[in-house]
Amino acid sequence: MRPIRVVINDQNDITRKGIEAIIEDKGDAFQVVGTFAELSEAERYLEEYPTDILILEDQSLLPLDVIRLVSRYYDINPGLSVILMSLRRDGEYIQQAMRCGNVSYLLKTDNLQDQLLKALEFSSNHYPFISLKRSSCLAHGHWENSLIVKKRYCD
Repeated sequence: MRPIRVVINDQNDITRKGIEAIIEDKGDAFQVVGTFAELSEAERYLEEYPTDILILEDQSLLPLDVIRLVSRYYDINPGLSVILMSLRRDGEYIQQAMRCGNVSYLLKTDNLQDQLLKALEFSSNHYPFISLKRSSCLAHGHWENSLIVKKRYCD
């Protein structure tokens, strides 16, 4: 069985290398096929090469731009899973991104290594994953009215 192909996009060199090391330590199940500081470089790679999982850090992007990008990535590769790493705690933003496709959400302040490994396992099986601190918002019904964004930007 071939390894799950992973692309990492994060502007921070230390974070990007750390994520790559975490994935490499996981063994043969996952293979980092590209690491990019610039989003434009990651996009070019995604357009040219088959990728199973994209790990995307959203700090430099506006929430609406993230929604549009995720939607566009699914147009390019409908089987792609996206792991969105964020410092944002806005439940509606997270839900909007997740409605665009198989998007997992990691809060960067959580235990990143454990959360990333769980997200990789879920994503490789085409299931979304949400960091524990954010999942409590879902359980308490704090996410509402996000269907509009899906209709507007994700379809």
